[in-house]
Amino acid sequence: MKYCKLFLSFFLLLFGFINLSAQTKSDSVDILNYTINLKIIDFNDDSIQANTIITFHPKINNMQSVAFDLLRFKIDSIFSINQKITNYNYNDTLLIITLPQALNSTDTSVLTIYYHGAPTLEAYGWGGLHLDPTIAYNLGVAFDANPHNFGRGWFPCIDDFVDRATYNFNITTKNPNTAVCNGLLTETTSINDSLTLFKWKLNQEIPTYLASVAISNYAIVKDTFNSINGAIPIAIYVKSADTAKTKSSFIHLKEVLQGYEKYWGPYRWDRIGYVSTPLGAMEHPTNIAMPSHTFTGDLTNEWLYYHELAHSWFGDQITCSTAGDMWINEGWATYNESFFNEILYGKVFYKNYMRAKHKAVLQKCHVDDGGYFSLTNLPLSITYGTTAYSKGSGVVHTLRNYMGDTLFFNGVKAFLNQYAFKPVSTNDLKNSLSNSSGIDLSDFFNAWVESPGFPHFSVDSFNIVPNGGNFSTTVYVRQKLNHSSTYANSNKIEITFKSANWQEHTETINFSGVTGVQTFQLPFNPILALIDKDEKIADATIESNMTIKTSGNINLTDASAKLNVSNCPDSSYIRVTHNFVAPDNQNPISGLFLSNYHYWKVEGIFANGFNSKLLLQYNATLFDSELITNVADSLVIVYRANTAANWELTHSTRIGASTVGQFTIDTLKNGEYSLAIWDYDHVSVFENNKINKTLELYPNPTNDELTIKHKMNKNSQIIISDVSGKTIKTTSIQQETELYKLSTVNFPQGIYFLSIKDGNNKISKGRFVKL
Repeated sequence: MKYCKLFLSFFLLLFGFINLSAQTKSDSVDILNYTINLKIIDFNDDSIQANTIITFHPKINNMQSVAFDLLRFKIDSIFSINQKITNYNYNDTLLIITLPQALNSTDTSVLTIYYHGAPTLEAYGWGGLHLDPTIAYNLGVAFDANPHNFGRGWFPCIDDFVDRATYNFNITTKNPNTAVCNGLLTETTSINDSLTLFKWKLNQEIPTYLASVAISNYAIVKDTFNSINGAIPIAIYVKSADTAKTKSSFIHLKEVLQGYEKYWGPYRWDRIGYVSTPLGAMEHPTNIAMPSHTFTGDLTNEWLYYHELAHSWFGDQITCSTAGDMWINEGWATYNESFFNEILYGKVFYKNYMRAKHKAVLQKCHVDDGGYFSLTNLPLSITYGTTAYSKGSGVVHTLRNYMGDTLFFNGVKAFLNQYAFKPVSTNDLKNSLSNSSGIDLSDFFNAWVESPGFPHFSVDSFNIVPNGGNFSTTVYVRQKLNHSSTYANSNKIEITFKSANWQEHTETINFSGVTGVQTFQLPFNPILALIDKDEKIADATIESNMTIKTSGNINLTDASAKLNVSNCPDSSYIRVTHNFVAPDNQNPISGLFLSNYHYWKVEGIFANGFNSKLLLQYNATLFDSELITNVADSLVIVYRANTAANWELTHSTRIGASTVGQFTIDTLKNGEYSLAIWDYDHVSVFENNKINKTLELYPNPTNDELTIKHKMNKNSQIIISDVSGKTIKTTSIQQETELYKLSTVNFPQGIYFLSIKDGNNKISKGRFVKL
């Protein structure tokens, strides 16, 4: 054992850097500049020749070796200034170089590493340096790699989110190709009749995954943006056939830039640029890689253009310090997909986009990512999942409204300025916004950012007491949780009151925990108290508000509902809220199980004579998988007028498959609606008798007539009993049959059990529901 320990100590001393994380490497070395010299002459050749000059200084004294990430290249030689280094170790992943002499933190040194070989793409096929027949280009993020940074796929570097450096790119390629990189083109030199050298310089510091190169036969679309800090060139490199389309697709580019500068602060880069690549999109600053198929000539892909542009502030200017905080990059950029709509098209477009995004989050985020997660400390497998992107976007929207526009936008600008060209954590963001706004955001971040799932807010009830010319209105609100264990505290939520003649007045209720109560003095007698009418919080609800003026079909897509208005003599107001929490189950009907995931609430002011059907959708693949696990025909709709009332079956008809379809409720009423399912084996009389699966009863639930599908002999008996075991009806079969129509017109509403006894006393059993 003594000799084993001695060998192990020697091994660790010699190869100690091999198992160091990229974070540890950047703790000991500060990279000042990468100069990447790259030749790509023949795109059909799957290898490259390159050298990278790395200027750095140590962060520690007496540093004797330095380590860089580089993936599966052949090392040709290494030089320190003009001195060749032969003492190095390379295992296809980590390059450890022993320095000619020890360095101290006051020193600056330069290493030049020559290498060649075939670039490695990540397993997903996205990140890395691609060599295609007509183009070479890199994408700096590897979804399936650890770490996700993929600068190491084409140059030696400290490959993490923390270390930042300036860049020079000297790219030699064959005519008539153009090499496009980050920053500004400083020089174009003709080497001979067939080769050209393109020199690019990026003056701003970036982490390695944002370094960019793209080489192809490009045309350029040029313009100039008059930024807060002066004129900035715009250069978009595309296929020559796409130049006209590009001008049309980017017609709003400068307008969006002006909006982003107004709200997020100055654009801090030397150029505004995009480049057409087969795969993308990727936010390389000044050289955003955009898939060639997105240059369509219309505005279809504006959301993608301006998501990636927003990274110039969120992700490029500041960068999450760890992959677990990726929402700082991607959640804020995704939020700008909605926000650019507000800049260009107004608040309604913004709200519509945000609502659709939030609906997808509530329905699919946990499916996409395999569970419910907080925005911090995300698992590596979902760094680039729906949680970071879309849930993160909803949290930014909620934060904006929690703080108010003035404090929010001023605070974000201060944060971006404070941490410009630095790595940041969620705590950095929270503390910066708290300090600049004077609002302690600890409770907000605890519930919305640092906890999985979602809070849910609803008005439970309200009481009104006339008070002179005013109405003293006490509102009781309730908080539920959707897959979260943390109740939100320090809540500030708007309540909008509406009178019978549509007067509106909005107040803000402040509360913590499960319940809240507050009394407001109103200038009118309210008949509705609507929580978060303007959709300022991305909680576990989706709302559809509208004024109805004509009859017809109305699709409330966001709320997974529809209206079929048959009579509309005057304007009516309606709000349908799709709540993604379990409904209260007071005094449940025996044997009936309500959905444990969602329900609807209808709040409206209906004109005299207004009449409409309500259509509610069910979908076992999205949000009803835990409910629809039984016989499909046992699915029903229940209703209650308010939270004090008991649930009751409501008359409805169902169309669609067993897993996807909709219920139609004959008469729309204010109140709550929920899906429910009967327990197939509920009643004790059937405890010792398994249901015969060859017996089919439909439609089930039934209204007037039940079809019995079962092979029955002459003189077989059909016996109907209620839940108490009392026989309600007995029918004898006169001739052999497989189908029998049973009238249920006179049956009271409830659960019934059906037995078929043949001549040999063999019994088949089934169950049906009468509405």
